[in-house]
Amino acid sequence: MVQWTKSTDLSLFTEGDAVSYQNFAKHTQRNQATRLHIAQTLLRLLAKEPLNTITTTKLIQESNVSRMTFYKYYGSKQDVLADYLYEIVTAYRMDLKQHPEVGNFHEFSHICHCLRFFANYQDLFRILIHANLHGLILETINEYMDLYVLPEGEYSQYELYYYAGAISNTYTKWITSGQKQSPEAIAAILHRHLAAPIEKNNKSQE
Repeated sequence: MVQWTKSTDLSLFTEGDAVSYQNFAKHTQRNQATRLHIAQTLLRLLAKEPLNTITTTKLIQESNVSRMTFYKYYGSKQDVLADYLYEIVTAYRMDLKQHPEVGNFHEFSHICHCLRFFANYQDLFRILIHANLHGLILETINEYMDLYVLPEGEYSQYELYYYAGAISNTYTKWITSGQKQSPEAIAAILHRHLAAPIEKNNKSQE
């Protein structure tokens, strides 16, 4: 699995939001369309059959790209999905910059905003969950915590992974249950059991 590392030299994103992968070609506006096309093709196939039956050759043919182009960007099918999730997380980071009023990640307003944003990608997540790739979703959230929240130094990695696991499982249940509850109702549950104790601890240390 590819790993995320901080970078600021990618023309696709604003400084501070840019991320690159080890052993990956640089992400640019020119190659973004190709990468997204490959990912969307894989998701279309994944909605019909298991990942282990989708050969790289089939993916390349269905994507109408050359083998050289595929391996320029990816080492495996899992890398394709990880890259697509990376694009979504980057979009989320950029969205947060436009909405500073939602506060820190553990605040109720931030959790609501997060649920609303990722609900826009519910079809993608349903496909991943149906394909038993829930672990990829969790790993993405863990990477986000490691890269953007852990460096702030307020929480340990264990606390952040505990929080990430709860967010991942709760979101998965919400999406697969048809989103019968509002984002506010789900956020209230998460805030009550996870974020409220953090906020209480922070206040006691003031």
